[in-house]
Amino acid sequence: MLAQVETELRVVRKFNSIIDNFIRFCQVEQVSLPDANDSLTLEYLTLQRTFGKGESACMAMARFRGNYIASSNLRDIKSYCEQHRITYYTTFDILHLAIQGNHLTVPDCNAFITQVKAAGSRLPYATYQDFLRAGARNP
Repeated sequence: MLAQVETELRVVRKFNSIIDNFIRFCQVEQVSLPDANDSLTLEYLTLQRTFGKGESACMAMARFRGNYIASSNLRDIKSYCEQHRITYYTTFDILHLAIQGNHLTVPDCNAFITQVKAAGSRLPYATYQDFLRAGARNP
């Protein structure tokens, strides 16, 4: 997880224990942008004029290091990713992978979707089944 993303997420204090558990139990590597004056850093600074630090860091790293992006913020990342041929995963792509890998069940995913929507977030589908009916892309 990029430091800039973690910093943005930790602004919402209720996420702190979730982030801590995610990093610890999933053994997520914490990564910082390099301190070099190279194309990646210049791209990060350029992107930051339009996007937040987290999105900017992710997009610059993905473009210049061949990484992918997992984000629910398609409004900010989609056109950039498509322009630079960066693989990106949506919330529903992650849920789909979790079901395929037997990490979650369909009812688990639907419960998650309901919770996210109840918290005020926007998602394009009301259920996992709606996602499949819409022609789930294969991440």
